[in-house]
Amino acid sequence: MIARFSKLSNTWNHRDALFQRGDWFVLRQAMGDVQRQMLALVYAVNGRYVEHPYFKWNSLIIKEMTRKPDGFEERLASLYTLPLQEAVRELECLWSEVEQLTRGGAYE
Repeated sequence: MIARFSKLSNTWNHRDALFQRGDWFVLRQAMGDVQRQMLALVYAVNGRYVEHPYFKWNSLIIKEMTRKPDGFEERLASLYTLPLQEAVRELECLWSEVEQLTRGGAYE
């Protein structure tokens, strides 16, 4: 599962260009894809099964997890209220921390 969800899309890899040319819809869609992949990875490192394809009851399940970035729930929620460029940067930070968890390490 970790190998399956660890590779980010080309759309996300071009997020700065999407932002610069104002492709908000495509950028938000790419952000959603990254969030779904990141959630799948957090579930995997916690040995949890994704019970619903849209992560139903996600906030309750995440609270029970022990291996996740600090403030994970709040930081995920902030992606919907932060200005777009800040949300992209926060998602990059979250992705980096989750990626480190998948390698069995702590993050800094």
